[in-house]
Amino acid sequence: MLNSGGEESVNRLLAGGFDLHVHSGPCRFPRAYDDVELLEVLHAAGMGGAVIKSHFQGTSSRATMANRVRPGTACLFGGIALNHPVGGINPSAVESEILFGGKIVWFPTIDAENNLAFSKGLRPAERSRKEGIRIFTSEGMLCKEVLDVLDIVIAADVILATGHLSRKEALALCAEAIRRGHSKIILTHPDWGGVSIPLSEQISLAKQGVFIEKCLLNVDNGDIEVSRAALDIAAIGAARCLVTTDYGKSGHAPVPDGLARFLSLLIDNGVSTEEVSMMIRRNPAYLLGMQM
Repeated sequence: MLNSGGEESVNRLLAGGFDLHVHSGPCRFPRAYDDVELLEVLHAAGMGGAVIKSHFQGTSSRATMANRVRPGTACLFGGIALNHPVGGINPSAVESEILFGGKIVWFPTIDAENNLAFSKGLRPAERSRKEGIRIFTSEGMLCKEVLDVLDIVIAADVILATGHLSRKEALALCAEAIRRGHSKIILTHPDWGGVSIPLSEQISLAKQGVFIEKCLLNVDNGDIEVSRAALDIAAIGAARCLVTTDYGKSGHAPVPDGLARFLSLLIDNGVSTEEVSMMIRRNPAYLLGMQM
């Protein structure tokens, strides 16, 4: 438990901070809060904002409407996850989402072949006879639709995130985006058991310009100890890390509360306040195309 001075210090760090991985309602899964309720708690905490993620639909229109209903210092942003409900790896859906203001394109999550093969992977909220989505052809090359999506993402200068792809797929996707010179790439929760990308490969990707996500939910679920997360951040370098919650499930604490707890635990394990500020302010602001 933090003392009052520690709480005040962490709350100062939250000010103007962003969480690029948050879930809210409406959704097919039970959620702890809807978009407007999420925005309310972000405002109250003095945060800069969050990106809302859905496994079933683009969220940019929802973010726009929430910002209109509850204007203030914080702002919601949207994106799209390339699962079956949006047509899978669908360049047209990506193009449309970006025109609505989308900031992140996540490659498949709940419908990824890798997610469905993992015993603890998220299950779709409806029965589906469709196969899991993979990004390789039968010859082991990236599919044409993947390359088309990359073209659109890079031209629009928005964030590419690896989602729940397998280690091999995530590394190949990052390699192609790096080869094309894209500078806004997130390796999505590599500590989650369904992905499990070794630290050595996280460091290698970071050196090539990829941002590495360190996620509170992975700590809560036992995928990684917070002490190990702090050591990983030191090895990777805070300049290439993001701290997120992945919160929003029914029963979760409000995002600012979860993020404040995560930050305080990281600080207790040797991460400096300057590094924390970099991971929740400077790095997200750059990825979102904002001036800080």
